[in-house]
Amino acid sequence: MKLVIRIEDVLVSLVAALGYGLGYGIAQSYGCSIILCLVACIIGGTIFRLIANALIKTKWAEKSKRSKATIILVIVFIFGAISIIIWKFLHHSIFGDLGSELILGTVGLTVVSFVISLIRNGIKERNMKARFNDGSEGHTMTDKERDYMESMKGKNREIKGRYDENLAVKTENGVFVGTKSWGVQQFLGIPYAKPPVRDLRWKLPQKPEPSDKVWEAYYFGPSAVQIDDQTISLSAFTQSEDCLTLNIWRSNKKSSDDELKPVLMYIHGGNLAFGGSAEPLYNGYNFVKTYPHVIVVSINYRIGLFGFISNFDTDVPEEFKDSNNLGIHDQIMALQWVHDNIRAFGGDPDNIMLAGDTMAASCIKIISTLEQAKGLFRRALLLSSITSAIDSSSQIPRVGFKDLMEKFGVSSVEELLKIPTSKLKLFQNEKINDVWYLPYRDGRLIKKNINQAILDGDTGDIEFLFCVPANEMSSWITVGSEKNMLIWAKATIDDIKASIKGKVEEDRFNDVLEYYLKTEKKEDDAYRNTLEFWLYRYDTLVNSLDLAAQGKPVKLFFWDIDSPIVKLGGNSMSATGALLGNNLLLEDLGHLVSSLIKNVFQGLIYNIIANNKAELAYDEVKGVNKLVWKDFTGEKPYVLYIGNDKIEVDRRVLKKDFQILKKWYSIEEEIEGES
Repeated sequence: MKLVIRIEDVLVSLVAALGYGLGYGIAQSYGCSIILCLVACIIGGTIFRLIANALIKTKWAEKSKRSKATIILVIVFIFGAISIIIWKFLHHSIFGDLGSELILGTVGLTVVSFVISLIRNGIKERNMKARFNDGSEGHTMTDKERDYMESMKGKNREIKGRYDENLAVKTENGVFVGTKSWGVQQFLGIPYAKPPVRDLRWKLPQKPEPSDKVWEAYYFGPSAVQIDDQTISLSAFTQSEDCLTLNIWRSNKKSSDDELKPVLMYIHGGNLAFGGSAEPLYNGYNFVKTYPHVIVVSINYRIGLFGFISNFDTDVPEEFKDSNNLGIHDQIMALQWVHDNIRAFGGDPDNIMLAGDTMAASCIKIISTLEQAKGLFRRALLLSSITSAIDSSSQIPRVGFKDLMEKFGVSSVEELLKIPTSKLKLFQNEKINDVWYLPYRDGRLIKKNINQAILDGDTGDIEFLFCVPANEMSSWITVGSEKNMLIWAKATIDDIKASIKGKVEEDRFNDVLEYYLKTEKKEDDAYRNTLEFWLYRYDTLVNSLDLAAQGKPVKLFFWDIDSPIVKLGGNSMSATGALLGNNLLLEDLGHLVSSLIKNVFQGLIYNIIANNKAELAYDEVKGVNKLVWKDFTGEKPYVLYIGNDKIEVDRRVLKKDFQILKKWYSIEEEIEGES
C-alpha cells in the first residue's frame, strides 16, 4: 500500500481549474461584481471536479489500464478544447487558475489534512496516556462506559397493536419489529432457541416453537451469566441464563434486482468466560452504514460453567452428557437459525462468513470440521485462535459437576438445577483464576483432535482467513494487569505441559520454550513469547499449511497495529474494532486504529464476501494503490501485513515463526526474497 499523488489527482485538478476559469470568466463577461464572480468560480470548479471524479471512477474506467488511459486522454482533449474556447471568447487564461488549483487542491489540501490528522492523533494519544499511563494496569470501566451500558438495558415485549410493517420481518418463530437509524435497520434480541433455564439448564439448545406473534426487537438480549470485573463493560449490562438471542443489521437500500445480500455473522470472544453481543465493539451498525449491501449478525451463547462445564469425572444422566460443549451447540443452533431465516431479511443463506476473535475463533474452527454445520456457512474469518489445548486430556483444570456437587452439598445434577443462578455465578467468580473454560473432545460433538480433523480435510469447501496478531498476550493486560498476566502465563505453561505430556506436541512445546529461554534476557519475556507462539500462532500456521497442501484457498494476515500505550497494542481486539468499523471505540481500550487502516481492512473483507475477490482496486480506498491479497501456500507463504505505516503482501512476514516450524514441518522454500 502506498499513499500517492496520482496522475488522476493532477487531472482532476486540471478539470477543476477549467471550471474555476469558466465560472469566473462567464460571470465577469456579464459584468458581475467580484463577489459573484468568485461564487461562480467556486461553483464551476466544484461541478467540474465532481464530473471528472465520476468519469475516472466509472466501472468502465476501472476495467483495465487501457480504459483508464482512454478516459484520461478524452478528458485532456476536452480540457484543451474548452481552454481554447475560453481564451478566444472570454479572453481569460485558465493557466493561472491551474497553478492555484494544483498548489491548493492537490498538494495544499493533502498537507493540511496531514497536519490536522497529526494534531488530532496527538491529542488522542495524550488523553490515552493520561488515562492508561504505560498500560500495565489494563482497562478499568469509566462512569461514561457504565452509564452507556445501563442506557442500553430494556426488554422486548409482544406487540398487540399497530406497528411499522416496513420494519417487521416474519421468521419461523415470530414477527420481529426493529428500529431504524440513518438508513440502517436493526433487529435486536431475537431468540434463536428456547430459554435454557430451569429444566433446560446444562442441556442441548432446543429449537424455538413456531409462532406468528409479533415482538419488539428493540433491545439487546441479556448477556450470558459471567464473571463480574471492572475491566469488562458488560459487567454493567443485564445478565441471565436466558441469553440465546441474536441481532441483525441491514440497510434500507436494496441490492440491484432484489439480489440477496452476503452475511457477516460475528461471534464474540472473551475466553469463553465473559463477553456478549451487547458489547459496543461488536455492534454491526457502522459496517452496514459503510457497506449497505452486507447484512451483519451477532449472537450470544452460553459461556463459563453454564456453557462449558465438564462431566468426564461424573456419571451424569444422558441429557446432561453434552454439557462440555454447550456453547458450541448454541453457536451451531444460531448459525442454523440464520441459515433458515436470513432470506426474510434479504440475506443470502449460501453466502455467510462466520467471524470471531480469540476463543470464539477457535469455536468456529471446530464448527468448520463438524458434520452438523456442513453447508451452513461458506467462509471463516478467525481473528486469533487456539486449538492445541482442546483435546481429550483432563489435565487442564476445569469446573465440573463434581465441583458443584461438593460446593453445594448435593449428590446429583438434578439437584443442581434448583441452585439459584446468583449462587452459581458467585462460585464462577471465585474460580475464575484457577480454571479454564474450553471446548472438550467428548466423543459426541467433537470426535477428533481439531488439527487432525483439518489435516484430514474435514472442513470441506470452507474458505479460511486467518489472523496472526503481533501481540495477543497484551489482551490479557487489557482485561487485567501486566502483573496478573505474568502470573497467568507461568501457571499456563505448567497446565500446557501437563495436558500434552506423552504426545507429539510435548517435544515441540519444549523446543519453543527452550528457544525463547535462550533468546530472551528475562524469564518473564521467555514465558510470554512462548505462549504467544504456542497459543496464538502455532495452530494457525500449521492449519494454514495443512489446508494449503490440500489445495484449499487460505488467506493469512499479520495484525501489527501498535498502540500509543505500548503494553496494550497489537492484539485481535483492535482488529475486531477495525473490521466492524468501531475503531473509535477502541480508544477507550487503549488502542488507536486510523481510519485508513480501517477502510483498507474493511474494504478487503467486503470484496471477499460481496465480490469474491481478495483485492482493492486502484484508489478504491482513496490514495491507496491496487492491493492484491494472494493466497497462502507452503511454497509461497504470502502474508498480508497490516501495520501502522504500511499494508502490503509479503513472503517475509512471520519468517521467524516459520523458521521454528521448519524443524517439524516441510516448508519447501526459504521465506525471503520476493515480496
